[in-house]
Amino acid sequence: MLKSLVTNLRTKPVCPLMCQSVRGRKFWPIPPNLNRNTVTTLSRISYQTLTISMIFFMCVSAADIELPPEAERPLVAMEPMPTWHGVRPRKYPRQMHDIRGPELVNNQLLHKQYGIIALTGIQLTINHINLIRTSINHHLNVAKMFAVWRIEPPWKPVTKKSQGKRHGGGKASIHHYVTPIRAGQVIVEIGGRVEFDDCYYFLESISKRLPCDAFPISQEILNHWEREDRELKEKNINPFTFERVIQHNMQGCHHWISPYDKIWYAKY
Repeated sequence: MLKSLVTNLRTKPVCPLMCQSVRGRKFWPIPPNLNRNTVTTLSRISYQTLTISMIFFMCVSAADIELPPEAERPLVAMEPMPTWHGVRPRKYPRQMHDIRGPELVNNQLLHKQYGIIALTGIQLTINHINLIRTSINHHLNVAKMFAVWRIEPPWKPVTKKSQGKRHGGGKASIHHYVTPIRAGQVIVEIGGRVEFDDCYYFLESISKRLPCDAFPISQEILNHWEREDRELKEKNINPFTFERVIQHNMQGCHHWISPYDKIWYAKY
């Protein structure tokens, strides 16, 4: 029955009765031979409110997605500072290389579904992390969705002098803690029996409110980016690439380029 239902969705003509997906973003046709009994058996809802996302996940991928326990599906709260266990908190140098360059570890989706990726490096504070957590948990349907963190809790101390204080007197006291991330870091992941269109609107809203350039992604988007980069390298017929120019020090470019251009070739 499930196989015939999927076939009907692709081949049968459009029925005058249409069903609307979540938040009115798309209209999808229902095949004429899909009666009320079949709809009620599959989704336990009325014929008029059946959405294509419910049909798709019940017919194709619902059996392949394993949800965690319901108590572990929302995002958990992070501590605003690390626990030192009686040890005096250690001050930390700025070390801006923590946010410079590409992310080499957490740059892929573990659950191969959806998430938010950072396009530039930034230091996230506990306020940014709480913004992500409250927004996602507000829109998260724990009956069929789950979310997981892909970043660490704030661990890097940032010092700051009080307003109006004179310079000197040594390094200032610790003001707050941050989580440094690099370009290409996956910040949070969304998974479950849900379409990308159903969670894109709140992922995009969160991305616009972050202090860095961020983008809501899916596994298909990541695959498309990788395929596009690979095609550009294969189809390039210009021998004077930026990488070759720097490696051979053409026009004496080593005198004016950044030292990091010799590592990442102006990509980051």
